[in-house]
Amino acid sequence: MHALTCTCTLSPCCRMLHRNGIPLLLHMTFKDKGRLSRHHMLSLVSWAKANPHHTLLMYDDADLMAYMR
Repeated sequence: MHALTCTCTLSPCCRMLHRNGIPLLLHMTFKDKGRLSRHHMLSLVSWAKANPHHTLLMYDDADLMAYMR
């Protein structure tokens, strides 16, 4: 369950995710998405179940550092 590559600027990959102009994306950050605790995994499952039409996007410190460069 990792992030899709999308900048969400109404690109073709995201147009179908928008309803009434609001993107159906949930952005979540973690220290290291490759080493999630049980608590974090349960949280992800809970958010996914509560928002079945949304796409969960996961980022970690390395993703954020790459974005800032």
